[in-house]
Amino acid sequence: MADPDVPTPQNPSFSPVRHWLAGNYFPTRTSNVLTPSGTAITPYFQPTPGVGSPAHRYTYLLYKQPANFNQQTIVTSQTSIVNWNVSQFASRAGLGDPIAGTFMMTVM
Repeated sequence: MADPDVPTPQNPSFSPVRHWLAGNYFPTRTSNVLTPSGTAITPYFQPTPGVGSPAHRYTYLLYKQPANFNQQTIVTSQTSIVNWNVSQFASRAGLGDPIAGTFMMTVM
């Protein structure tokens, strides 16, 4: 999950900000619900647009996970969450193009 509107949509100088990055999600046998089987690389950081800022977009992208994804060291729990280039990460991690995506807008 990433916010491309930090600090504001008009001035996204710190964007995108990574709010969550996780792998090892698999569909359950009885439904299309994805369930985790591991720890998030970047723990969930709730949407928090600044007070008075216009609505921020929060994007979610889903990729098919390559077999060696758990060995990636491009992003760790110590990697900065600001100015995160998701396209560059996806390319370097061998993720290819997203297979699904959605977004939401949030205002405080």
